[in-house]
Amino acid sequence: LKLDENGYVSFVGRERRFFIAEGVFEKVNCETVEDAISRLDCVYQNAVVVTPDETGARAFVALRPEFSAKDFSESTFRNCLSKLLISYQMPREIIFIDQIPMMESGKVNYKLLETM
Repeated sequence: LKLDENGYVSFVGRERRFFIAEGVFEKVNCETVEDAISRLDCVYQNAVVVTPDETGARAFVALRPEFSAKDFSESTFRNCLSKLLISYQMPREIIFIDQIPMMESGKVNYKLLETM
């Protein structure tokens, strides 16, 4: 936290966790997308990061053991997710991984995901 000369507090070192949806110019919080993804029964873990151009999102999804990425296609996943999100909130990419990388503190390692 940083307190300026006018008494305003600002967070230092915190990344923006939203993207500006292409075409509609609406802010979309990554947490909104993560919450929607987590409501799907097949999802064990998920994390959403902003794409490098900041106009979309990349979702990383770890499926529950009884589900397989081979049996559960991206298009099927998108179809289920479309019932929970407005079209412009839909992640540009959905990447199935075995497990979401975590830091020692137990928090999602978003920095690592941004490089994947």
